[in-house]
Amino acid sequence: MTPIAIPLQSCASTLFDFRTDSVYKRPNLNRAARTALPSTNLLGLWSADANHNKNVKYNGLNNDKDVILQAVGAGTPNNTLVGYRKEDLNMDGKVRYSNTDNDRNLVINNLGISTPNAIISQHTPN
Repeated sequence: MTPIAIPLQSCASTLFDFRTDSVYKRPNLNRAARTALPSTNLLGLWSADANHNKNVKYNGLNNDKDVILQAVGAGTPNNTLVGYRKEDLNMDGKVRYSNTDNDRNLVINNLGISTPNAIISQHTPN
């Protein structure tokens, strides 16, 4: 989200680079609004909000990994769903809870393997 409103013209292009330009930061949150992208000098938005509740959470109620498990089937965690879905957090066209390139790892990697109870809150003025 941009720090101020950007007017959009019906016939003109409006450019905003979320990797480098200033973004909105909620004053009551102490975590950065963006994260550094590996091996670059660029920033990116936090990912892994599978249940769209404006935070990234690995453990506890309303966590994001359970949404992935429910999608593939709780009784079949090794199942793979093909297609772009809200649970496809790494956007590879597959939803996986287990195995290589699973979407669950993206949740824990954002929070930090040593802090699985942490929560990343979205920086929106709601």
